[in-house]
Amino acid sequence: MVFDSDLSIKAAAKNRERLRPLLGNDSCVILGNSKAVRSHDTYYPFRQHSHFLFLAPCHVPDSYLMITPKSTFLFAPVADEYHRTWLGDIEEPKDLAKRLGIDEGIPASEFSQYLSSFMRKEQAEGRKVHVLLDQVNRFSSIIPLRGKNARVLSHPSPYTLLRPKKTIPPKDNRFKTDLLSIMLRELRSIKTSEEISLIKEAARVGREAFTEVESAIRPGVLERDLAAIFAYHLAKNNAQPAFETISAAGKNSAILHYTDLTGTLREGELFMMDAGAELAGYACDITRTWAVSGRYTREQEILIESVKMAQEEAARCMHPGSTLEKVNDAAAMPIAETLCDMRILKVSAKTAVEEVVTLPTDKPLTETQKRGYRVIKLFLPHGVSHDLGLDVHDQSPVPAGTNPDDRGRSMLHPLETGRVLTIEPGVYFIAAILDNEKNHQRFADMVDFGRARELLSLGGILIEDNAVGTENGMEWLTR
Repeated sequence: MVFDSDLSIKAAAKNRERLRPLLGNDSCVILGNSKAVRSHDTYYPFRQHSHFLFLAPCHVPDSYLMITPKSTFLFAPVADEYHRTWLGDIEEPKDLAKRLGIDEGIPASEFSQYLSSFMRKEQAEGRKVHVLLDQVNRFSSIIPLRGKNARVLSHPSPYTLLRPKKTIPPKDNRFKTDLLSIMLRELRSIKTSEEISLIKEAARVGREAFTEVESAIRPGVLERDLAAIFAYHLAKNNAQPAFETISAAGKNSAILHYTDLTGTLREGELFMMDAGAELAGYACDITRTWAVSGRYTREQEILIESVKMAQEEAARCMHPGSTLEKVNDAAAMPIAETLCDMRILKVSAKTAVEEVVTLPTDKPLTETQKRGYRVIKLFLPHGVSHDLGLDVHDQSPVPAGTNPDDRGRSMLHPLETGRVLTIEPGVYFIAAILDNEKNHQRFADMVDFGRARELLSLGGILIEDNAVGTENGMEWLTR
């Protein structure tokens, strides 16, 4: 079940108006998702393309969106007798468009002819139709590639294409460099007030679900039972999981993306849940770590307090003009200090956080890549923040003139008001890392690996909350 509110309609309308100045006299077309086959004739639950939802809160499969300088067109399927019999009716395109505040609703069956005619007109007048490169193959199945359509499709002027992985060779003049993806990435990285309100509502539902989970934690409970409690509370509130729930007991909490859910909670161990609620497409992302018995051991308590302190230090760096690089370093310092106090680290916390150890390759690395070769990464192997919105790992801005595919470059982009981020420091004792012979060689003088391995049974500790940037710093959304 998908929840829509006036807020999601207002948010999308505002986003369309934010996009139009970037398009200028050009237009864009985005294809909605189709249902994904799970097996034979069964399907996964439908999730609309995030770029599509950003501009139109339409959750109907096989819909298409066209935005021109003055109008917006939604092409949506019309239910035939088979669909009405087996799956139920679908809102008529014109009624759907009217409800969503879109100028015109047209049956999806007319999209091919409409688009072909529109593209010829735009080409004749020297304008472009912007599309996403990962959708080009679908366009070729919608528009027959023969006759005039073939010439229009291959013509360089109507298309501005997203090229996500490779640099376009200069000789390939079919592709332009003013990319629709970058327009949308920049817009999506800064949330409107309506989008922030939608994320706050998702956060409220998520917080309540975590309260329900916490009340059920006790020895003998199964990981999958606690994940089910979380999902049930979301369903009661017209929400759905934003991603596959991580419900991890004991050593499983050291598996960063653990989703097997086959474990049992045991006395004296920790239990970690990393989960999110999605409402009207917008997500929250929360993590909590609890003592299964209700009381932490001495070592568990020391480590969890260091993670709490790390989160507070990270929050203090969350202000306009700061960067995620600074946030990461601020969060890492209390954890490194604690590992020093526990005699796991043989070097100072400052050295553990800042010093790049001898690199395992002669290949030149960026400053961002070099950060992965610091001793603290053995115990905090992930970043402590990411953007949040229509995707759990949402679109993040990148500095001008840099490769938009280098996610690490966004760590250097100054933080701005309206950017929604997670703050998620943690500390882990991961066998795959601590048993790695290369790590032993590289960090032998910096880490007491024997002492660290004594804590393998502890697993990992992660605390994650969400915040939005304000003029004065940040505002918590999940506390």
